[in-house]
Amino acid sequence: MGAISGIVYISVVMNEQRANLSRKSAENQQLIMQMSILENNTEELRRDRDNLNWTLGVILNFNTFPVNERCPDKKCQPCLKDWIQFEENCYLFQDPNANWKTWQNSRGYCQDKNADLVVIDSLQEQEFISNHTKSYSGIYHGYWIGLQENDEHNWLWVDGRNDTLQ
Repeated sequence: MGAISGIVYISVVMNEQRANLSRKSAENQQLIMQMSILENNTEELRRDRDNLNWTLGVILNFNTFPVNERCPDKKCQPCLKDWIQFEENCYLFQDPNANWKTWQNSRGYCQDKNADLVVIDSLQEQEFISNHTKSYSGIYHGYWIGLQENDEHNWLWVDGRNDTLQ
């Protein structure tokens, strides 16, 4: 009789342990699922943070931020309408058939838009610009870049650096 009651006891304990193991496994699966959801939420929050930091960086480039121009429909864009982004900069390519401007007038036009004539820093940037400009002919057509000759006959970029074009 003692052996039977021992076997019954062990059987009851094993059934309780199986039930406990089953509950713990279900709890573990639920925790794994919750962890996955939290990891996804964390990644989404990281993206939101990065987007907010980017937007703040854009805003801090201005003394007064032109919300209506930069953030149409309450979503900020890296570049204004009709401007093209390349790396960290935005470029506006004017129609070569538009009213021709002198270098000074072209620079003033850019500065009125909180910009300046382009300073070409790399071959990749030069290729980007070449790929976005139309061919032209005639003396009253073309494009200006931000390179000018000073009184000592040295070529300087509008940001004050020496000519970097080779």
